[in-house]
Amino acid sequence: HFYKRSPCQYKRHSHSDHIMVCGLRELITTVVTIAILLVIFIISEDPVQRIQNPKPQPQPRYPVIADNIKFRGNQDFSSNNFSPKPSKPSNSKFSLDNYYILTNNTVIHLWIDVPNSFPWRKCLHEYNGMMFTYSCSLNSYKQALTVRTLEQGDGTRFRLILGSGDGARCVEPDPLQGQGDDRMVVRVLSDCSASGVWRWSHDALLEWSGGGCLASLNGQDRTVIAPCDKNNDDQIVEFGVVATEGKEATLSPIDLELWTKRMDKTRQEEMKLAKVEVEKVLKEIAEYNKTGAFEKETGTRRAVVFYVDKGSGFLAYLTWWMFTWKKIGLDAEEEAFDIILLTHPKSIGKLPKECKKIDDQFDPEAPGPGQCLFKELLPISERDHKYDNYLNSQECLFNNASLFLKSYKILIRADLDTFPTPRMVGYWPKDVICNRNAGTTHYRENIENAIIATAAAAGIEHQHWHNTDSAWMGPSLRIITLSKLTTYLARFTRAHMFGPGTVCRCPTCTDLPKECEWGQGIYAGTLLLYAQEIAMNKMWSQREYDEQTYAILDGSCTEESISVCTPALLHARHNAEPFSKFAFLRGDYSHFDLGTLDITNVRDFAVFMAVSSAGQGDRGEVAWQKYQEKENGKQLSDLCKKEEL
Repeated sequence: HFYKRSPCQYKRHSHSDHIMVCGLRELITTVVTIAILLVIFIISEDPVQRIQNPKPQPQPRYPVIADNIKFRGNQDFSSNNFSPKPSKPSNSKFSLDNYYILTNNTVIHLWIDVPNSFPWRKCLHEYNGMMFTYSCSLNSYKQALTVRTLEQGDGTRFRLILGSGDGARCVEPDPLQGQGDDRMVVRVLSDCSASGVWRWSHDALLEWSGGGCLASLNGQDRTVIAPCDKNNDDQIVEFGVVATEGKEATLSPIDLELWTKRMDKTRQEEMKLAKVEVEKVLKEIAEYNKTGAFEKETGTRRAVVFYVDKGSGFLAYLTWWMFTWKKIGLDAEEEAFDIILLTHPKSIGKLPKECKKIDDQFDPEAPGPGQCLFKELLPISERDHKYDNYLNSQECLFNNASLFLKSYKILIRADLDTFPTPRMVGYWPKDVICNRNAGTTHYRENIENAIIATAAAAGIEHQHWHNTDSAWMGPSLRIITLSKLTTYLARFTRAHMFGPGTVCRCPTCTDLPKECEWGQGIYAGTLLLYAQEIAMNKMWSQREYDEQTYAILDGSCTEESISVCTPALLHARHNAEPFSKFAFLRGDYSHFDLGTLDITNVRDFAVFMAVSSAGQGDRGEVAWQKYQEKENGKQLSDLCKKEEL
């Protein structure tokens, strides 16, 4: 419509200068109009989108042709060095030096199944000028990349381009933006390097010509260049293409046959390595059974063992644990009950001042009141990426740094978000105690069969003892051995049940399939409980299983009908009703009327101990007075002494 209104169209142009003026006027007006529209478009876009909720954007309908990229450095190296047309397909999928041959102008999405970040599959996503790992979105322009290969038919060397036209930018490492440890951050740059290119290896490593390979740091985190290591899952980068069938679009491997072969090979190799570790522990168990080591009594004290990871999230739980430990008299000399904290180096300074460092002179059998003790330990998840961070609380029991634990008589392996109850006072079990009513399998045959099959593949006969819970208590050597077996079984289970190419990590699984969702089938969020169940099926006896008819450990924090003299350890789950650890951490209980509580039931006991430990709540003295009146002045340490243990 602008062209129709131009006054130059209705005048006779008898003079060339008049034509030039009109043409110039039209050109200036057109440029200004386009500039205004561009500004409006930019303003309408959120320039700093939050990575937690990036806005979905439409994917280009046709392949992006990124011809307008610029290069820094050598001026002779320009976009003309790239093939202007798609390369002819090669008869071989790989070059002689084993790099995949890509077709020019292919639109792709890159993904990494990020280890220790469930659900695993994360696509490379532009955020704030950097390439992050984030949930895959097939219609996001921030994830659609174009492959631009070199000329002369070399499809193994290419650039990755985000966007098109004047907005086309190169994806490459930026030497100016490091991580402080010589790793370069992968960024989206308007001025591309003079000679840097990517290559995708037979092992799915995305190699940079300047050295190193693209690697993830975590889910929803930056990507960097790290020394190439095909055994590091953080570096396995998959090339995917979007295919549409009907109304449904899927992201699938650029070469399904090659992907399937590589996934099967990777999974089989990992299961083989993990099984070697499992078999070592099984041999130790056989030797202990042969020599009667499990039956020998050692030590004179009890201890609960926690792993304190980096961060400060543990403080609230540790504070209420220590408060309760003292309030119920579990710290008394006759109870001989210690709190052992194997602690991440970065969390040492955050521990309560009363916690003492364990040195070489520490004697676990020395008499005296209970102590809070700590020892520094870098977690297994940071020493070996094959182990998830939830295994830190298992491995810490058998690490060389914790050999002193064998000198204890009784050990408890538990999560920090638990509470000891008065039932724990004077409780010295000779068996391995574990709740067998956790409901981990949802009593579904498909889940239980998968666990049984994994046990058999690991060389363990499953006794059909399902739904074991997370906490254990019993003779020290048996608890330590259970933790050791569980740690290596977890690695094996991750490969066998949830490894590359399995049902939960299928070629098109940008989201978890229904059969891998909570309550529907095997669920990776409870992988540790599956591994613990298999370990218990190896270490428990039929008598011990039969006698666990109710929860002594991992008891409920929500039932007002259950006495605190029934369970010895409560576990704060993911519930919303009182006691809710989430509500507590949010501060929802800061003005809770504690005077309404009856602390002889598990729900009110948990509320009272947690809120009081934080110095919160109102009328706490009233709750204590009510308890004293109800129990005729009896101390909490004496409350359950008449109960049969």
